[in-house]
Amino acid sequence: METELRHLTKEQLRTNRATLRTDFSVCIDILRNNGIVTKAVAKEIHTFRTTLNPLLYELMEVNIEDVRNTGSNMMD
Repeated sequence: METELRHLTKEQLRTNRATLRTDFSVCIDILRNNGIVTKAVAKEIHTFRTTLNPLLYELMEVNIEDVRNTGSNMMD
């Protein structure tokens, strides 16, 4: 998701001085603050970002249904 969003908005991010090294959460905020995505969309992206964070993913007990539901929610 991060790679796709960075790719789709690379010009807007570059214009606002974000680089590939800029933290993804900062990139989301840049997009929100500059009207490229709405506040609601930014909030949803942040939710997916923290849900799919590899560290959190390893620390929480996940079953296959949770993974499927998360995937379905992302596609909606």
